[in-house]
Amino acid sequence: MKNNFFRNDIFILLLVSILLSALVAKGISLGANFYFQETLTSLTGDYGEYDLLVQVREESREEGKIQMQQMLETNFPGSKFKEAPSIGGKANFFIALPPGGKTKEIYENIDRLFSAIYGVTGVSIITEPRLSIRGVPNGAVDMLMKRFEAIDGVNFVYRLGTSIGIVLEGVDKIAAATERVENELNSYQVLEVNFPAGAEAENPVRLAGIIVDDITEKLHPTMLHYVSIDEKADEMAYAVSTMQEMRKFFLAYMTKITIYPGESGKIRKGDLMLLQGTSLREPQIGDDFLRGNIIAIVEELNNDGTAQAVITQGDSEKIKDHRIYKMEGEKVQGFVGKVEYQNPRIRLANAIEKAAGLFEKVPDLAKDTVQVSKTVRQAIDGYNNNNQRLEKTLNRMNDAVAILNKTTIDISSIDVKGVKNQLESSINSIKTLHTGLKLIQIFNADVTSSVQALEVTKNKLENFQQLLTGMDEMHDDAVKAQSVLNGLAQEGKGITEILKSINHSSAENNLMNLETKLTDIAEADLKQAATELRYMAASIPNMKDEEIYASVKLLDKLMAGHFSLGQRLQFLLDRNIALTDLKPIVIQSIGHENVGVLQADLGVIEPNIYLQVYQVLNEVQAVLAGLTALVLTLVLLALDHTSIMAALKMRRDDKKNGFFTTDKIYGMAVGAILLSTIFLLAGGGIPYVPFYMIPMIGALLGIFMDFYSEKISPIEREEILAAESLGMSFDEIMREIVIPNARPGLLQKLNRRRLLFK
Repeated sequence: MKNNFFRNDIFILLLVSILLSALVAKGISLGANFYFQETLTSLTGDYGEYDLLVQVREESREEGKIQMQQMLETNFPGSKFKEAPSIGGKANFFIALPPGGKTKEIYENIDRLFSAIYGVTGVSIITEPRLSIRGVPNGAVDMLMKRFEAIDGVNFVYRLGTSIGIVLEGVDKIAAATERVENELNSYQVLEVNFPAGAEAENPVRLAGIIVDDITEKLHPTMLHYVSIDEKADEMAYAVSTMQEMRKFFLAYMTKITIYPGESGKIRKGDLMLLQGTSLREPQIGDDFLRGNIIAIVEELNNDGTAQAVITQGDSEKIKDHRIYKMEGEKVQGFVGKVEYQNPRIRLANAIEKAAGLFEKVPDLAKDTVQVSKTVRQAIDGYNNNNQRLEKTLNRMNDAVAILNKTTIDISSIDVKGVKNQLESSINSIKTLHTGLKLIQIFNADVTSSVQALEVTKNKLENFQQLLTGMDEMHDDAVKAQSVLNGLAQEGKGITEILKSINHSSAENNLMNLETKLTDIAEADLKQAATELRYMAASIPNMKDEEIYASVKLLDKLMAGHFSLGQRLQFLLDRNIALTDLKPIVIQSIGHENVGVLQADLGVIEPNIYLQVYQVLNEVQAVLAGLTALVLTLVLLALDHTSIMAALKMRRDDKKNGFFTTDKIYGMAVGAILLSTIFLLAGGGIPYVPFYMIPMIGALLGIFMDFYSEKISPIEREEILAAESLGMSFDEIMREIVIPNARPGLLQKLNRRRLLFK
């Protein structure tokens, strides 16, 4: 049982050492944390205690303080006011607003409320608990604010510039609200289109609309908005867009003068030129500007040697002589060449005048067209009737062709020529007989009746001969008629098919619809429109070239300084659309590749300074506890355990155990146990060092102390050998010799109750 006494003492030593060291480490860390928190509280107040930090110039401190107190009593009765130390020549004042003073309207106008106070240089909102979102495009702020207001635990949401503040109902809502806010921000992305210097978008608002339309047409996003500007805060962008369109209008209708220089004429950009105009005197070298002269300025030089100029004084309608002169100062320097010019306003007025004349004629033209349409419909009705009649005629013609075919066949079957020849022979015989009988009649009157009968027969045969001749001709005519009728029948059949193929019903419906529209046009009051067009035509030329030039220059001045609006376009859209799909569409919409197309987050949660300070204080507390545990472990190892490790080294049976001897194992085990348990109980922590490495560090400390154990707690070998010769055990040697001669510590105090030789 004696051998267990020393081991029990080691266990009790470790337990007492750990408990005392943990209390010391925890006390030191809590004391330091309390000190820092008190210091911070004295400077800035407790977490969430104040809502505003107002800075006033040091020289205006007292006057500003009085005015501030008066303003708070008037506008925020019940508010708390505290003066903080001055820093950097500025006096600081903390203000705690009453519950009724913490509203969206007040926070968004907080600068205006304090602007009347003398010497105020800035007002910062420090209400806690609060989340701050920065980096949100102007046009997306209002949308996000509405979404944040719907989150559980949010008291109200306010806006400061492009930042969004979210005031929470309590500290317990921070984690859940932060997660919801992050989810909202991660649901969308911002597409940025950046233009390099000199290549800014001429009209960013219009270009943004084109990009939105193209992306919507090709990718169909659920959300896509142009958010570079805010409708409430950046009306200037739209004003500049309008002015740019007005400038384009003026430039389009400004008279363009083309100068064709002569052999001696030299022109540079910016040169002033003079035209005679309505002046009666032709310009001469050295002349001053005369009433009626026209002045132009060269704006562009062409590659062909010509130049483009615009009129700065006078009007192109007054140009009579096309010769142009160069001016030097206010004097005519010399002849340059001739000019040609085009006045778009005159051309527009003429075009409008012609359009007005056309408008006046349109009603009559519509009425005439209606009559033509009705006539066409009547013709279509006639086509239907005539088509039926044509079919009947063709049927009758086919019947006639059939009869004629049969007749022709019958006539063709008779031997007309043979009958004609036989008949002619018979007629000749009868004629001979008739002549002979007439001679006999002279001598014999009885043959008179025979002569008469023979003459009648001859006449009938001659008539029959003529009939046969007609039949022959009739056969030829019948054949011809048959061919003609067949052709007519085929053509009639083709005409019938064509008429049948015409959709008369559809044609009539289309014509009736046309008549309805034309009737509306005929009844419209286009004469009033023509009158208004003529008014426009009469008004356009009233604007002179010098007025247009002055208007363009005025717009340039108004737009000066606002072209930065076109350096970046931002679009809010779905997160799931890839940049590789968006970039080609954007480049195609812009028309060139000299742009940067990037993706960005919608916004980021700004670190909370107060929370970070308290977090740092907590980290400092943990670090102090950890460092204290480390120091106490070293002290305990040095005072209480180096003597044990030195004694273990002297044991003869341990000299053959290699590197990991009993003393080293003891030092590693004790060091690991001491450091890890003290570290855990005291709440220690070392940045970037996980807890599983703490026992390893303790073990390393134990090995380190083992190397120097004999120097820290030296042991007299002669005493140990003498004790061993007397038969004393290792426990007795440790209790009676080694520990009493070791460094003073807890081990000595615990060992006194067991000493025999006091």
